[in-house]
Amino acid sequence: AVSARSASPTAASFLGFAVLLGLWTLQYTQGHVLGGRLAELAPSTHLEAAGRGVLDVGDIGYFVACTILGLAAAMAALDGHRSGSAPYRRRRRRLAGAAVAGVGTVLSIGAPAVHAQVDLTPTKRYTVTRETRAVVRQLPGPVQLTGYVDPDSAQAVQLRSVVQQYQAAGIPVRLEIVDPDEQPSRARHDGVQRYGQVLAAVGDRRELLDDVGQIPLTSAINRLTREIGRASCR
Repeated sequence: AVSARSASPTAASFLGFAVLLGLWTLQYTQGHVLGGRLAELAPSTHLEAAGRGVLDVGDIGYFVACTILGLAAAMAALDGHRSGSAPYRRRRRRLAGAAVAGVGTVLSIGAPAVHAQVDLTPTKRYTVTRETRAVVRQLPGPVQLTGYVDPDSAQAVQLRSVVQQYQAAGIPVRLEIVDPDEQPSRARHDGVQRYGQVLAAVGDRRELLDDVGQIPLTSAINRLTREIGRASCR
């Protein structure tokens, strides 16, 4: 698409690099206002699961949408150089614009909303176990996780990975990443004492975790739901 709109290969290479660099830097908007949605536009965000040996349907949808978007933009650019009647060219441009708008909608809304994965690792280490499914079967509501980590750190990547595993299994887990340096009062209110701690909440019940993997998170959910059951019996 960039090449179709550029006057020379040199200009196309520099402009293409600038576009890719701009998209790549969006990954650093995690944890900020509208940052989660902007970070979904960064290609590197959609390569995290593949680096672990997991194919995420949302990530595949993202790259398919980017391909269609690029083709639609290239068609719109090339159409302006073709000979033919003016009404025909205007009609083609409108169709190309509609395609770009449609793909943009899918890119910003549709792909992140899809939660399905294929675990290609030999031991299925990124697949939710049967024990976890048994624990969450009676889950009274969604699990809210608040991770007090640097949004650009490896801990944040790991935390998003764990949440995606649960979401791919149909378990309602929501994640919010909060930088303790930017919101220290909120961290103190939740009892956070160091980087990397995660607050898990089910209903009004809360528990602070020092580490989040499938075992500690499922154990916390089990304790929180058990406490809710006891309170209901009383």
